[in-house]
Formats: sequence, structure tokens, C-alpha cells
Amino acid sequence: MKEYHIGIEHSDDIDDFYFPDLMSCCFKYSKFFSYEYFWCDGLKKPDNPPVEKILKYEVRDFGKMLTDEARENWKEAGVSLDPLTTPEMVRKYFEINEDTKNFVLSYGSLFAYWENDHGGGYNFEPAQNLAFYRDDQTVFFDSVTHEAECRIYPNENEDVSDIIGRRGWKKW
Repeated sequence: MKEYHIGIEHSDDIDDFYFPDLMSCCFKYSKFFSYEYFWCDGLKKPDNPPVEKILKYEVRDFGKMLTDEARENWKEAGVSLDPLTTPEMVRKYFEINEDTKNFVLSYGSLFAYWENDHGGGYNFEPAQNLAFYRDDQTVFFDSVTHEAECRIYPNENEDVSDIIGRRGWKKW
């Protein structure tokens, strides 16, 4: 499996102008996305995204949909069905459509580690660890917000050259 990585040392290279390009690439090759969310606190804050607007597109029991190939792919990529941080955090899976695309693009800074203060410790934004999955549920893109890392796993027929050709991306 090919893997390209970018980390904190280049986080300043990814800005508001880069996020839409990266997301456009992810939307092109993916059918689902997920992220982790502090559901207990997140919905109480008025400046947090209106998650309830996209809950109708949630794919429940996503893990039960995984084929053996997808499970092996997730294992190789180091992706887990479980949240990476605390028990208060929940990973939600959504189908990609115009509403969910607009949601991700509208609240990009909540998903993007590069929009947060790295010197202040971990990112405690309510939305973290954005990931994208192909139609067969294999991983296309994943991020670990508090580690300031993201990775793309392109197949041969997926052109990600515009993304990985930018400064900071390395074949892993």
C-alpha cells in the first residue's frame, strides 16, 4: 500500500487555501468520512458545528460493513474503529453528499490540526481525526489531530499528484 505523510514540521504550509483542495481530492475518491467528536460537550457550545444537521447521513454500524479486505487495509494503515483519545469521544461515520461536503468545508478549521496552536498542547477542539474511505471501505485519507499528522493512501488509479506534490509530503 502506498502511503504519503505530512506532519507538524510542515503544518504552516497547509492553510485555509490548501484545505479545500485536500478535501476536494478526498471527496473525489471517497464515499464515506468519519471523525471523532466530543459529543458530551460539543453540542453545548454555540460556535461548534450544527452536527445534528448531518446526523441523518450517519452510517450506523459502519464496522459491520467492513469486508475482510477493508479490515486488512485498516490494520495495515493503523486505523481503528475505536476513538483514539478518551471514552468521552465518539467516532461517527457519514456518507458523502453535498450536505456533508458543505459541513466539512464550512467547519474545516475544527478538523484541521494546522489551524490550532501546537504550542499549547493537545488540540481539544470538539471535532478531530478526520478520515475518508472509498466505496469498498478501504482508507483513502486519515489524520491524527493532536499529533499534527495526516496521510493519504492512493490506489494506482487515483491521481493525488496535486496534493502530494506540494511541499512537506513524503512517501512513507
